[in-house]
Amino acid sequence: MSIGTPALIERAIPIFPGDDLAAAKEFYVGKLGVTVQYEATEDGRKGILGLQRGTIEITIDCPMTGHQ
Repeated sequence: MSIGTPALIERAIPIFPGDDLAAAKEFYVGKLGVTVQYEATEDGRKGILGLQRGTIEITIDCPMTGHQ
């Protein structure tokens, strides 16, 4: 890398399975102080939730199909 060239930062955003999106949101936002980046749900229980705290990002997928 030469001087003046910005460093490339790699990032990975894990996707965690969940059973209840509302419960996950209550825990991560209400108890851990994480902020919601995006949320897509029709009933509040099933859907996808993107969360962030500082440079840490995670996604909760309820239910995550293909996993038992």
